[in-house]
Amino acid sequence: MKNIKKYNIVFILFFLSVISSFSQEKKITYGGKIGICNSTFAQDFQGYGNHKTGFTIGAFVSYRVTDYFYLSIEANYLQQGAANVYLDTSSSISNLTFHEIDIPVLLNFNLPNFDKITPKIFIGHSFGFNVNVTSKNRIPVLNEPLIYVKSSYNITQNYDLLDFAGVVGLGVDFKYEKMLFSVDARYRIGYTNMTFSSFNKISFNNISVNIGVGF
Repeated sequence: MKNIKKYNIVFILFFLSVISSFSQEKKITYGGKIGICNSTFAQDFQGYGNHKTGFTIGAFVSYRVTDYFYLSIEANYLQQGAANVYLDTSSSISNLTFHEIDIPVLLNFNLPNFDKITPKIFIGHSFGFNVNVTSKNRIPVLNEPLIYVKSSYNITQNYDLLDFAGVVGLGVDFKYEKMLFSVDARYRIGYTNMTFSSFNKISFNNISVNIGVGF
């Protein structure tokens, strides 16, 4: 965990040092975005549980360095989790939803454009802050017919508040008058153990598709 924190500090300092070197005349774009994400737990980077569909919504600011390179930072609400997981030795089946504030910091590289349509690839780091975790449980009590007893709990205290991840993706930007529209697909791979157990380490895998508009 100490190495992860050091890496986060170095990344932030690098980002701030590059931003501070920009001229005030460099172009700044800001706007909002919304997306759909599909996530699941991972143990040793292997899937654990079924995928869960959620959504993300937020805002972004980008700092253009050249025509082919710019930096961006986002502040998003991110809904992720996993379905049909067993949290203990009982027969209870749980669907978990994590509500996070997620702050990706991305390095964007533009490819040659085609009639105002600019393909791009990006890579970066994501700083997630876990604010709430809910568990919806099902316990089978009859097999024929299959009947469940359902319950719902807040289990935020069972998981880490921090969720750091790497981000990689691709997309396209296109201009219309003074507006900039974007579509991207990204893969977010968590490397923080979200549990407090050294034997049952769980992180997140998340794939999302996002659309945005900037000014």
